[in-house]
Amino acid sequence: MAAFQPELIAVSAGFDAYRHDPITDMNLDVETFHAIGKKLAAQDRATFAVLEGGYADNLGQLVTAFVDGWDHTEGSSPTTE
Repeated sequence: MAAFQPELIAVSAGFDAYRHDPITDMNLDVETFHAIGKKLAAQDRATFAVLEGGYADNLGQLVTAFVDGWDHTEGSSPTTE
């Protein structure tokens, strides 16, 4: 991405990759979504995200972890499962 230098980053935020999602068989955890948000923030580009998937009962916790990681506040950490 550094070589491309986009003016805008669009994120299709699919939380169905969560390990407890009832309709998928993937293995991401709450901390991973937080880390993805932090990596996104580190790009220092105009960015937006659209929720496109996620069916676990604790979807709100996953979204919060992602957004908290994306937040530029130092020291934010996810609430674990």
